[in-house]
Amino acid sequence: MVFLFATVCLAVGAHAQGPIRIDGSSDSAANESFKRMLAQLPTDRQRKLLSALVQLYVSGVHSAYEVVDNPKFQNMSAAGVKDKIAGMTADEIVEYAKQSHKPGDPKTE
Repeated sequence: MVFLFATVCLAVGAHAQGPIRIDGSSDSAANESFKRMLAQLPTDRQRKLLSALVQLYVSGVHSAYEVVDNPKFQNMSAAGVKDKIAGMTADEIVEYAKQSHKPGDPKTE
């Protein structure tokens, strides 16, 4: 009985915290919170979130040469766009990427 009560309390406590948000306080904090965010999502939502991250990275890019010549694109991570996504949940990041898409930007979906 005690075990069941403890399990219920943990489940309610985890739910009460709400969805994970990106910690933009540092590059490592952004990457760590993004990893935890990805880990809690089902595969289809992971793909949407990763696609959104790429979308935010390539926003404003007009040629493949820009991607090849810019070291920023060699190791894409949440840290690279942390100033844009700090404090956001996975759903908010996906929606923000959709809203940020400009004509001429590469499609990522």
